[in-house]
Amino acid sequence: MKTSLVVTIASVILFAVWVARGQSPPRDPERIEPEAYRVYSEVLRSESERLASNEALVIKDITSDGQLKLPSFDLGKCFNPEQVPTAVVENFKIANARSWQLENRLEHDTYKFEHDVPHNYLQFSAVGFNPDKTLAVVELIRSSAPEDSTTIEQTSDFVLLGKQRGKWQVLKTGCHTSRVILSNVPSGLQQTH
Repeated sequence: MKTSLVVTIASVILFAVWVARGQSPPRDPERIEPEAYRVYSEVLRSESERLASNEALVIKDITSDGQLKLPSFDLGKCFNPEQVPTAVVENFKIANARSWQLENRLEHDTYKFEHDVPHNYLQFSAVGFNPDKTLAVVELIRSSAPEDSTTIEQTSDFVLLGKQRGKWQVLKTGCHTSRVILSNVPSGLQQTH
């Protein structure tokens, strides 16, 4: 009884410290923040409109690990600092310190998760939130290649979203990057070290 009271009081104090600092309490270390699925769903809705396609969007079932970011990458430079507070940037960095397994919890009709993705797919980063979860930022990576190609084109955009009247809306995209990578290079052309 006494031990559980001490643990409860310590938990309340830690939560109060996080709130006072404007930070969110830590997430369940093995699960994606549930609100992130609502953010992903809105980004998918927006992406479907952009593509004007009724085909199912293929989504890699694990979040990116920052593979397109340059070592000196600074999310704070993608958007006006008044639009994206430091708390969102810091939360984004923490959430993306590792890759996360996505669950089938998106609120979108035309998508499918795949682990071994085909040539054309989308991939999300983890979502960074402000403490009251009214602002969010996520990276959307698009990978595409013709079936018989040895190159894959990847593009990346950061998407800023705001929550108004309980619904997420895309506010702005920024920091567009792109690259072409070689895949399935014939062994005679591969470099060895």
